[in-house]
Amino acid sequence: INKVYTLTVAFKASAPNANQTHIDIAFTAQGWYNRLSKTVGFYKGNDTIQNFHEMFQFYVDEDLVSDGVQVNIGADGGSILLGDVVYFINEL
Repeated sequence: INKVYTLTVAFKASAPNANQTHIDIAFTAQGWYNRLSKTVGFYKGNDTIQNFHEMFQFYVDEDLVSDGVQVNIGADGGSILLGDVVYFINEL
């Protein structure tokens, strides 16, 4: 509680229709944590596997400890193939 952490997530993904599909990465939790999110696009074209690396920095309060948090990765605009997900959390 009352410390700052970073969450690093790395993964590989591809989309059959890359120009209409993007990836949403979002925290699901009580309170302001729902504002921690990112949208990333595909730049290498259709069905091309790309490496993604995203970082989030956040403050841990009592609500997060008591209610927990989930990090969700999902597709919008089409389907994606997702794999090799690696993540770690580091205290600053």
